[in-house]
Amino acid sequence: MHAEILLRGFFKKIWRRHSLICLGIFVAGSLVSSCSTVNAMAQAATSSLKDDWHQTSDKNNLARVESSVRWQCMNEAWKFANKLHSPESRAEAFRLIALCEKNSQGKIEPKEEALSKLKAAIDELKDPMKALFYELSLVEATYVLNPDKAREMLKTCEEKIWKIASAQERAPFLIQIASFELKTTKDLDAGKKAIAVAKETIQMIADASHRKSQEYELACLIESHSNALCAEK
Repeated sequence: MHAEILLRGFFKKIWRRHSLICLGIFVAGSLVSSCSTVNAMAQAATSSLKDDWHQTSDKNNLARVESSVRWQCMNEAWKFANKLHSPESRAEAFRLIALCEKNSQGKIEPKEEALSKLKAAIDELKDPMKALFYELSLVEATYVLNPDKAREMLKTCEEKIWKIASAQERAPFLIQIASFELKTTKDLDAGKKAIAVAKETIQMIADASHRKSQEYELACLIESHSNALCAEK
C-alpha cells in the first residue's frame, strides 16, 4: 500500500513536470510567433514610411529640377536629379535635362551622361506606355549628337507603336513623332507624312472627347510650324 502511494506520487510529479514543460514550449512558441509577427509589421511600416518619404522627396526634387532647367541652371538640375529615387522621376528629370542642356555656343546639346541616365531609368520602368514616351524623348535628344543612331532608335519605337491595338493609345505617340520630325530634324517631308499618319489614327478613335483632344494637340503642333509647312507648299 505504501509503495502504491509512493508510485502514485511519483507519477503525479512527472505529470506536473511534463505539463510545465509543454506549457513552457507553448508559451515560448507563442512569444516567438508574436515576435515574428511584430517584426514583420514593423518592417512593413518602415517600408511604407520609407516609400512615402521617397515620394515626397522625389516630388520636391523633381520640381527643383524643372525650375533649374527653366532658368538654365543645369548644375543645379543635375544635383537634384541625382537625388531622385523612382525610375519615373529620374526618367522625367533626365528627359528635361537632355532636351534642354546647351553647349558653350548656346546650342542644345545633351551630355552623353544625360542620355545614359535617361536610358537606365527607362529600362527600370514597368509601364510600357510610359517607357515608350521616354524612348521617343531619348530619340529626340540622341538626334542632336548622332542622327543615324536616332533614326535606328525611332524605327524600334515605331515597331512598338504599331503593336498597340488601340488607336486612342497610338495617337499621342504618332503626334510625338510628328513633333520630332518638324521640331528636331526639320525634315518637312517626314513631318508631313507623320502628320498624315497621326490624322488617320485620330479619326479611328471612337471616344469623341479623346478624339477632339488629340485633334487639338495635332492642330497646335501644325500651327506652331505653319510658316515652314506653308512655305513648302
